[in-house]
Amino acid sequence: MEGSFTPVASLTKVTATPVTGGAAYTATIAFPGTYRFRALPLGTYSLQFEPVAGYVTPAPQTLAVQTSGAPVIRTLHVLTERAALMTAVKWRVTTNLTLNTTNGTTVDGLATAASCAKDNTLQFMPDGEFIIDQGPLKCAASDPQITKLTWALEQDETYIRFKLPTGATSYLKMIQVTATKVHMLERYTEQNQQFEHTLIYSAIP
Repeated sequence: MEGSFTPVASLTKVTATPVTGGAAYTATIAFPGTYRFRALPLGTYSLQFEPVAGYVTPAPQTLAVQTSGAPVIRTLHVLTERAALMTAVKWRVTTNLTLNTTNGTTVDGLATAASCAKDNTLQFMPDGEFIIDQGPLKCAASDPQITKLTWALEQDETYIRFKLPTGATSYLKMIQVTATKVHMLERYTEQNQQFEHTLIYSAIP
């Protein structure tokens, strides 16, 4: 029986302990991103995971070994401390400011946004999906309720990359991440003028 995890070097040990009691079985890290148990007896087990430094200990999983065949184990997404904070709750945009550093003007995107856009909820998923839910109010009846992007922390988690379904990609600098706030900054040039785009997501109570 084997399972997989990502990132591939995020775990140091995986054990399976019978829920009825008894000695734990230790898996072999077969190759980066894969662990394997040899000849687990029939029964139900609690899988425990030990991450390398900088990662949060994943929640235990239940594994049932039966005569009907090999159990299916979903890929385990091991999260860093920052990613764990981001995936723990749903978010809403509370600051959306664009500063033109060339002429000093600022546009408040949240103040000018329609009510149907202000109630959107955002969710970072452990598997790398970023879900935008239109909420109770949709700006157009034909708009999809859910839009899915992808996200990833890069450059030692100092930047976040968003990728749209169209393939377009944006990179934002991570300014601060707490249990209640995600603060990001994007710098870009447009028509020979410099801009700083500040985005702050606040956790939804």
